[in-house]
Amino acid sequence: MNSNFLQTPIDYLKGVGPNRAELLKKELGIQTFQDLIHLFPNRYL
Repeated sequence: MNSNFLQTPIDYLKGVGPNRAELLKKELGIQTFQDLIHLFPNRYL
């Protein structure tokens, strides 16, 4: 997998609009695809 792909901003993910992207950045600190892949919600730990 290309590491540049993982550094792509979350705004480019299909289904994530500007409002949802801003919410993900503020609330969960998710800025890139890599951040999203490594997210483990507390209820799953």
